[in-house]
Amino acid sequence: MEKTIQELIRKMEEQYNITVLLCCESGSREWGFDNPDSDYDIRGFFYHNDKSMYMTALDSPDYLGQIDYMSKDRIIDFSLWDIKKMFKLLAKSNPSVLEWALSTIVYYEKVTEMEMLRKVILKYTCRVPLIYHYLNMSRNNYNRFIKNQMRVKIKKYAYIIRAQVSALWLIQNSQVGQLMKNVPDLINKVKLPEKTRKLFEKVVELKKKQKSELGIINSISDLDQVLSDLQGDLFSQIEKKRNQIIKDYEIDKKTQNKIKFFNKTFFDLIN
Repeated sequence: MEKTIQELIRKMEEQYNITVLLCCESGSREWGFDNPDSDYDIRGFFYHNDKSMYMTALDSPDYLGQIDYMSKDRIIDFSLWDIKKMFKLLAKSNPSVLEWALSTIVYYEKVTEMEMLRKVILKYTCRVPLIYHYLNMSRNNYNRFIKNQMRVKIKKYAYIIRAQVSALWLIQNSQVGQLMKNVPDLINKVKLPEKTRKLFEKVVELKKKQKSELGIINSISDLDQVLSDLQGDLFSQIEKKRNQIIKDYEIDKKTQNKIKFFNKTFFDLIN
């Protein structure tokens, strides 16, 4: 499969006249609960070789900020962002930027450029938006797919657990660069009641044993209650620590320097 992915990258570079900086895994394989039916969720960054695309404030009609591709069998799902788009989203601490940069499953990368880019991403990503992203992801999935349901897709349970333990890890740890994406590892690293830990581990194992991504099970009432309770507790924890976390980041003090640094890094990458 990796040879197929490498060939697709080369074809994209030729077709769109781009240079791919990173292609990595950003799905269940990266999260540690893939099953035989799991697809390849490939994400990453690129830049246009035609530098005129970046020379004006307004985007050229030919400018592509994102390139998407889905294989006919739907096994390979590509979505790549231009670095101009990436920097705009990094300024808002977009979680996908950090997750992709820290992916442990890398199919392709320009090593020197990505070393520089990762340093920038780690320096200017704030914990607060990340934590709220995971908490809102958890709450929305719970309300939509779990609450008052008799039958539940096992992957929805797994996605909520991933969101909650990611938020909990970020609340308990100040370094975003050490964020782990492997859910079984996160479950063992964060501070959780033993009952909750065992329930989460059980769901992850069930997810991995499912032959299909569409696997459905009877709802687990104990788990539903644990997820609901933990959700409320996490929101309480982040509110208590919010001022401290924002102070650590000193976001207002760094804003102007951040934009200047982004611009310099951007032009260093494309030149």
